[in-house]
Amino acid sequence: MHDADQLYALSARQHGSVATRQAHALGLTYDQVDHLMDSGGWERVTGTVIRRVGSPRSRGQRVMEAVLDAGEGAALSHTSDAAWWRVRGFRLNEIEVARRRNTRSQPARLADIVHEPRLLPRHHRTVLDGVPVIVPSRIPFDLAATRPWLAEKALDRAWAANLLSFTSVTRMLRELATRGRPGIALMRELIEDRGPDYRPNDTNLEDRFQQLAREAGWDDFERQHQVLGREWLGRVDFLSRRRRLIIEVDSAFCHGALIDRRLDAARRRALEADGYRVEAFTDSEIWFDPARTVRRLRALRSGS
Repeated sequence: MHDADQLYALSARQHGSVATRQAHALGLTYDQVDHLMDSGGWERVTGTVIRRVGSPRSRGQRVMEAVLDAGEGAALSHTSDAAWWRVRGFRLNEIEVARRRNTRSQPARLADIVHEPRLLPRHHRTVLDGVPVIVPSRIPFDLAATRPWLAEKALDRAWAANLLSFTSVTRMLRELATRGRPGIALMRELIEDRGPDYRPNDTNLEDRFQQLAREAGWDDFERQHQVLGREWLGRVDFLSRRRRLIIEVDSAFCHGALIDRRLDAARRRALEADGYRVEAFTDSEIWFDPARTVRRLRALRSGS
């Protein structure tokens, strides 16, 4: 295949854009790249990125060009990476990229935020929909170091989407855990709190309840916990081992049918017979009367 044909094939995989270094790697000289510009089939985006004239202007192209412009080995990262992996609750409002720290790095002109971590090995990068990206198991760690309030959200929602697991985040922790690295203590705590059998919250409703529980002073709820008595009693939404308290978060949509109510009642009797106190909170209560929800939770915490 002719060098120019290879360049077209590469651009088709990269949303219509390529880096000039990629063109040179395919065998094109600087003069040949300039000739492509003069021929009218290509246009220059930055000093290091070119695109095919007429290629669709898309979100993917904008992201691709920002990553290419950031230099060899760069990848989409942080909140942008979470959005590109379609992690619920993250949007591609601005483009963040990560690249290896290098004194020869050129200024990145298209990315909104550029991160230069000390450690960015090749196996922490992959390609998704044509774009170089950071692997999902690293996203919570990167956010813990820069925006710690988003780390838990990224961890749980990527976990719920099966983009990461206890094994993958534990392995990432071992690789990144160096003295003084920001966010490592937080990530270690989040991972230890969850454990190998953790199942993330299934719904936005449970996310909201968790926020209210923290507001009420609860810090020991285990989420989506498998309860074993004399037999398997099922998976409960929230468990406090210290108080032997189980919280069930009930959506009218999921639990409103008569058969669901009967099953819930039977499970409640079995849990109570095994020594647990079971309290249910409805979706209406959680969404539309959060103050009452917090009061109930505080009363449960005080033992009343």
